[in-house]
Amino acid sequence: MSALLYIALIKLSLNTGVELKVSSNLLMVESR
Repeated sequence: MSALLYIALIKLSLNTGVELKVSSNLLMVESR
């Protein structure tokens, strides 16, 4: 169970990281 939880947390962190990158890219495009 702990291993599955750890994997789920990693996937969540990766997803949030991708979302942050996309949102920051959109902000940069809008500022131009």
